[in-house]
Amino acid sequence: AALRLLVQATPRCGAHRLAASQLRRAIPPSPVALQNAHRSSGRALHTASGQKGWNHEEGGSWSTHAWAGMAAFGGSLALFTSGKIAHAAEQMHTHVYERETGIEYPRSIDAPPFVPSRWKGARPGFVYKNGSKGLGYYMDTYRGKLGYVDIPEDGVKQHLVGVGMRCMLQRCDVHLARAYAIGLYLDHSYVAGFEPAKLTDPRLRKTLRLVMAREVKGPHIAKGFDRTLIPKMRQKTGRKQGPGKEALKTFANAFNRCGTLDVGAEVLFVFGGDGTLSVYIQNVPAARIDSAELCEAVMEMYVGGKPVGPLIKANLLEGYDKVAETGLGKVELPPGTQPMPLQA
Repeated sequence: AALRLLVQATPRCGAHRLAASQLRRAIPPSPVALQNAHRSSGRALHTASGQKGWNHEEGGSWSTHAWAGMAAFGGSLALFTSGKIAHAAEQMHTHVYERETGIEYPRSIDAPPFVPSRWKGARPGFVYKNGSKGLGYYMDTYRGKLGYVDIPEDGVKQHLVGVGMRCMLQRCDVHLARAYAIGLYLDHSYVAGFEPAKLTDPRLRKTLRLVMAREVKGPHIAKGFDRTLIPKMRQKTGRKQGPGKEALKTFANAFNRCGTLDVGAEVLFVFGGDGTLSVYIQNVPAARIDSAELCEAVMEMYVGGKPVGPLIKANLLEGYDKVAETGLGKVELPPGTQPMPLQA
């Protein structure tokens, strides 16, 4: 309405008319149009007030003053709105939206700080030593034939590979059936030559970011993970009791203690690459489990032979294929996402 009034009040100002019509179509005014509008505002103010002052007795009619004020307002509005649009356009380069729900995903995140683990026996591809972060497991970069990439433990960016939606009974078309969106992030610590099926390898440093699509109680999430992961852990450890059961119990208890997760609540599964899995709920550390078997089982839950969401598996594996072709962080639109629309 303000823009319509502006155009009606300034019929002689072509630059403002152009800027207003562009703004109505949510198109950022061109730099030339903005420059002309700003100059017109300045000329109008100068004409109305520069010669004999702003009072009626000394010069300048009321209509002239009103026109000058509207012209100045129009120039400021054009500059302000174009700034908002420019900010939204910039966000399109840093964020994307999950296709079904519009949940926002940053294209890259900072990997959480590396925390060394205590000795639990030899691990292929790792050496136990007193490294930069203290005594613990560190990637064995000297075995060149394995293709390990030597990068620092901290200050590493992880890039979005793909996003999917976890839905009850795979009915993502039903709003109440949508549980959470899940996105996979990788950094350059991965082993060269990995195939997509090896996303389950616990040596691959990665992060799964879950964002709740509806309100859900923590114990309900814990029960769902427990039901899915128990058979996988028993198959990997070959026993019902022991370290595998304790690792799964610690994992589930992180959600049993967290209360209710609201819409938009964030959960991170951080795979350290050394057989550890750290759980963050709303940016608060909730658990850290040293179990390569659990790391493998959690990833198999999403990209294994019987995934909890076939579309999740398809998107993550497709994204990994694209990374192999174009390079990490260079995928224009990760599978399962769409560009973030401009904000009004």
